[in-house]
Amino acid sequence: MDEMWRTLPGISPLILCLPAAKISTAGTPKKAIITCSLLEEEWARFEHHARRVEALVLHGSDWLPMEAAELASLDIIRNYYLGPVLPRLRSLTVDSIQHLPRHVEMFMGQSLVGFDLRASQPPPVLIALLDSCRSRSPHVSHIGFAHPRQDVHGDMEWHSAFTRAVCAFEHLKSIGGTYWSYHTLPAEVIVHLSHSPTYENLSLTIKESNVAICRSTSLGSFASLTVLRLHLAEATIPSDWKHLFQSLRCAGLQDLSLSIVYQPPADEPTASSELIPWLETLGRFHDLRSCWLMFESVDRPSGIWSDCLDPSILRPLYHAPGMRQLSLSRLPIKLTSPACQELAGAWPHLSALSLRCALDVPPVDRLPLEDLAHLACRCPQLEHVEVSVAPITADWAWQELGHDIPPSKMRRLSFCTDFHLALPAHTAPKVAAFFDTYFPRVGVQYEWGNIDAVLDGEDRQQRREAFALVLQSRSKPWESEEDELI
Repeated sequence: MDEMWRTLPGISPLILCLPAAKISTAGTPKKAIITCSLLEEEWARFEHHARRVEALVLHGSDWLPMEAAELASLDIIRNYYLGPVLPRLRSLTVDSIQHLPRHVEMFMGQSLVGFDLRASQPPPVLIALLDSCRSRSPHVSHIGFAHPRQDVHGDMEWHSAFTRAVCAFEHLKSIGGTYWSYHTLPAEVIVHLSHSPTYENLSLTIKESNVAICRSTSLGSFASLTVLRLHLAEATIPSDWKHLFQSLRCAGLQDLSLSIVYQPPADEPTASSELIPWLETLGRFHDLRSCWLMFESVDRPSGIWSDCLDPSILRPLYHAPGMRQLSLSRLPIKLTSPACQELAGAWPHLSALSLRCALDVPPVDRLPLEDLAHLACRCPQLEHVEVSVAPITADWAWQELGHDIPPSKMRRLSFCTDFHLALPAHTAPKVAAFFDTYFPRVGVQYEWGNIDAVLDGEDRQQRREAFALVLQSRSKPWESEEDELI
């Protein structure tokens, strides 16, 4: 029962705890009238359950408004309840543009540490809520918010007010929300956070327009970072941005996410050697647990690299033996059998691996499932693998593995491809037998365009037949002799 009350997705459970028959509505759905007063002794049931709540989400939107009775109940609690509404509340999420500030402020208390405004608010309301949160809940360490309800780009008055509101939080560790996924923080906020001894989670969008600010501020000032998410827009040559990493001195970094929208300076593809300074710099973070790297090009979605790197380029990352999640997207790295064995030896605790090949590098000759089985054997915690595959020819042969490899504990395997992939139907039994032998617990997910097929079942024969049907259906678009891929 306590677990059920710990996180409330809405206020309906709280309404049921109010003294009975105290709420009535009249007139339009937006108008509610409180018809009688409440006695203090009638709140015992409400208090009993309210002190269990640690997280609350306030729902409601323009297309799904709150019931008038729910809005009235918030006013009842606010006007008639004498003590702290939710005395142990640690996380408050406002997922509605319908709530007035008074409905939000009533849940701000001394125990609150996370405040997230997912709904767009007018700029004055957003600033007022941040000020109230800081004064009522001085221990808040995380704040998040959506884009204001009106355009504030270039509004210096807004940025100044926002900077003052954010910098007033003394124990801030992270700033999140949908707004900062697409916009960068004001320079004054970045400077303030860089000198904070407690700030741990930095999400930053860097463009040519504000890269000078980032250089002058220096990411190296963030000494306490454990999570770093950078989105580099309008990047030119990767080596030109390496100073952003070389200045880092946060030895305790555990979660790194780097997304680069690459703008090649010329029409010719870029040499993959430009990536080497990036990866060498990443080798300094020995405490990494999660690493996500992605390169993409808007102007040339078909690819940006002229050649393919040897998997040994990943060796700087091997200095983080505790790596648990690794995702490399659009990087020109070709996974080979020796690389699989070396990777498994370096990261025995790996639980998720995603390798999506770049579009323009030479594709792998075959899908190294036997190498994948070796990898799964050496990494007993590996449960999710995502690999890119290239067109497979009809003479592609499945190789049997040695009997010394035990069945893997892996639960999910995804085949992700930007190429056309089609296997002939007569290979399906061998494919199914391979998975039955070495991946008996896995649910196989095949992603191709907008088509997803998840194959998972207790019955081995049923899974074999389903797998054969899916593979056969993939080969239908290329059955003509002229254009077939199989």
